[in-house]
Parts: sequence; C-alpha cells; structure tokens
Amino acid sequence: MSSHVFHEIYLHLNWHVKYDRATLTPEVEELTHKILKSRFEKLKCAYLHAIGGTAMHVHLAINIEPHVCISDVVA
Repeated sequence: MSSHVFHEIYLHLNWHVKYDRATLTPEVEELTHKILKSRFEKLKCAYLHAIGGTAMHVHLAINIEPHVCISDVVA
C-alpha cells in the first residue's frame, strides 16, 4: 500500500442574514469580510480562497485538511 496520499476538499459556504433582510450594508459587509479573513488566517488547517456575497448573504470558498470537522470551521 502506498504511503502517499492526495486530498482536495473544497467547500462553498454561505450564510444568510435573518429573514433575508438586506442588512449587510457596505460598511457592515467590509467589517464582516475582515473578521472572516482574520479568522481563516489563524486557522492552520482551513484556507480561504475567496469571499463575496450580497446585502443578504456571505459566500466563502475554502478548502480544508481531511482531519478537519466542517462544524469546527463553521462554528
């Protein structure tokens, strides 16, 4: 059995604001993105590739290591 392992686990996550109200104004959206980017910089096993969204939701494109539980990244 080979000792070499290849893995790619990519996730597309999105969060919606309560009642889908347009509450992510440009100022709030900028702060939200900054907080999320900072959080992913601290994680050693999850990597942020892109962040975006609208006034009602945020999208994240990430990848994680195979030992990472998705709920730990999202929580």
